Amino acid sequence: MEFSINTPALLVPAITLMMLAYTNRFLAIATLIRNLHAKYKQIPAEKDVIIAQIKNLRRRLSLTKQMQAYGVISFFCCVLNVVCLSPARSVGLLHFRIKPRIVAHLPCYLAK
Repeated sequence: MEFSINTPALLVPAITLMMLAYTNRFLAIATLIRNLHAKYKQIPAEKDVIIAQIKNLRRRLSLTKQMQAYGVISFFCCVLNVVCLSPARSVGLLHFRIKPRIVAHLPCYLAK
């Protein structure tokens, strides 16, 4: 199987849209929690039910945060793959070269 630059390049916009969906989900759940908190203050008789619902929504929020974190990690992995597979080898990380004049002055920078 040949792995071209198109594969990770096509994943970048998909991951961005996925992150937007997770953000919208996070905001919707946060709004539900705020509404339940306001209902909790108004109707203390339903206290146990509302607290259980808020705990469930908090768990969903933590799962959404984890999905967002994995989305960010996958985005950086796709960008790294695009850079490593780029046709311009001077840009790719696999063929990164330091110019000799910078290396010659490197001990001076390290001594400061």
